[in-house]
Amino acid sequence: MSRELLVCIWTACLVAMVSCTAADNVTDSVVEPDVPVGTRCVSSFQCDDDDPCTVERCDRGLCRIDPIVCDDNDTCTTDSCADGGCVFERTPGCCGSDDDCDDGDPCTKDDRCDLKTRTCRIAAPIEPCCRSHLDCDDGDVCTVDTCQENLLCSHRWDKSGSGAGICCTLETDCADANRCTRDYCRITDESASPPTGVCAREILCCKRDRDCQQTDAPCMQGVCVIPSGQDDGECDYQRIPDCCETSSDCLAEPCLSATCDDGSCSFDAIPGCCTDDEQCGDECLFCNRGALPSGTCERRTDSNCCEPVVYSRDFEGDFGMEVVPMPGPGYSPSPEWHVSTRRSGSGTSSMFFGDEETGLCRGDSSMKTGSRAVTGPIKLMMTRSPHLRFMMWKNTDEFSRFNDVVSVYVRTTGGETKVFSTSQMEKFNSGDGFVEFPPAAESAVSLEQWDDQVVQLVFEYDSVVYASAPYEGIYIDDIVVSGTCDDRGVALHD
Repeated sequence: MSRELLVCIWTACLVAMVSCTAADNVTDSVVEPDVPVGTRCVSSFQCDDDDPCTVERCDRGLCRIDPIVCDDNDTCTTDSCADGGCVFERTPGCCGSDDDCDDGDPCTKDDRCDLKTRTCRIAAPIEPCCRSHLDCDDGDVCTVDTCQENLLCSHRWDKSGSGAGICCTLETDCADANRCTRDYCRITDESASPPTGVCAREILCCKRDRDCQQTDAPCMQGVCVIPSGQDDGECDYQRIPDCCETSSDCLAEPCLSATCDDGSCSFDAIPGCCTDDEQCGDECLFCNRGALPSGTCERRTDSNCCEPVVYSRDFEGDFGMEVVPMPGPGYSPSPEWHVSTRRSGSGTSSMFFGDEETGLCRGDSSMKTGSRAVTGPIKLMMTRSPHLRFMMWKNTDEFSRFNDVVSVYVRTTGGETKVFSTSQMEKFNSGDGFVEFPPAAESAVSLEQWDDQVVQLVFEYDSVVYASAPYEGIYIDDIVVSGTCDDRGVALHD
């Protein structure tokens, strides 16, 4: 047999074998859907599973089916294939950078993305800050209120814009034709040049005592003096020193809040408020007040200033706390918070609510007991991620966790916010030892909400109920407000 004939026979046999193998899996060239992986094949079209999101091919005589992989390397998207194409659906609330968290509000410039949780942290609005001219309305008819490009309000005094006889710099601006009134300019801003004010009028003529009453000056007493032989007289007024009916009667200086208490004015400093850089008390801070008489202390952004610990109190020296009564009626004036050597956390003394002589925190069953201890100003902007820890020894009523409650508040110019309370815990008494709060296994009390402000902490004890009980009381020690300087430079001070 010739060599050429042997080659032809071998080739024919090979074609027959391939045809038989293909015939086992393909009928009339119709491909069945859902071809299982591993099906024998001659070409890739035999492996088509009718799924647009898979890639099918014949690999060494066997079908191989691989899914189309969709991955945009963004952890904030859910990646999938649909109709042969990739779909990247964004996860609501997820962020990958600070740019994803911009809420479009010009007064929240520090919106940040927490890369650990992939959630946005929208910063509290910067104060002071304005979004429109309406935000700057100070209620003064003598000023033109404008929101400037730097997002700070401007209050430009303008006599002409308010109507004649309302705003003034001179007495003559207020003159009218009524002989029974004394028209004068009541200066409201002595710092202006010239000093500016609003027109005021005093009634001069009267026939009866009630003609002398001044509805806009509740602290003025009118006494009529009627000369003999005349129909009209002149009213005589005597001002009662430091008299008030409401807080608005008390003219407070910038950065002081006024309170009318039992007819007398009292004034308290506003934490974090300033009129110049020196009042901020730190070379790392400046007073941001724009065109306003007063502003707030803020950290200089061009410095490396940072303090790991911005406040601490161990009660070994001065008390350093202001004790104020509980708000509301029904509380006994004693006992109150004070420094005591009866028990201590790390030293020899602590802050104690209870009677030093009897060692009891509740006495008169006809009254509730309670007191508040307020820290000085704490500059939270001088650290990062500020938080609070303290030590507490507690021996009080355990019948209900809603009795004998210890709470901590953060006080700002906008009010108070409760950040800790034993009423939110299981019933707790500490026995003979001090316990760190929050416990070491739990996160510290976060103060990040106020990390750009000056605040005060208020420690409060409230018995809640009217009852006497033989309980020793509450001891607080080793109060620390601290943070980190990892990404804000090194500490400036030792």
